[in-house]
Amino acid sequence: MVLLLLSLTIVACSGMITLGIEEHAGPLAGWVQSMGWHDDDVAEEIHEFFANFTLLLVFVHISGVIIESLLHRDNLIKAMITGRKRPQS
Repeated sequence: MVLLLLSLTIVACSGMITLGIEEHAGPLAGWVQSMGWHDDDVAEEIHEFFANFTLLLVFVHISGVIIESLLHRDNLIKAMITGRKRPQS
C-alpha cells in the first residue's frame, strides 16, 4: 500500500515537471524554468514508467483483495465500503 502511494506521488510530480518543461504551464512551471531544465525526456520516461508501475500495483492490490476474500470466505470489499466486518467466530 505504501509503495502504491509512493508510486502515485512520483507519477504526479513527474507529470507536473513534464508539463512545466513541455508546455510552460502547471504549478511547477516557474520552478522548472528557473532550474534551467529544457530536456523533458528523462521526466517523461520516469512518468511513463511509474504510471505503468502504478497500474501493475493496482492490479496486484485488487488481486490480493479478491484472493484474501476467497481464502477467508469474508467479503472484504463490503467491509471496506461499510467499515464493518463480520465478527470472527
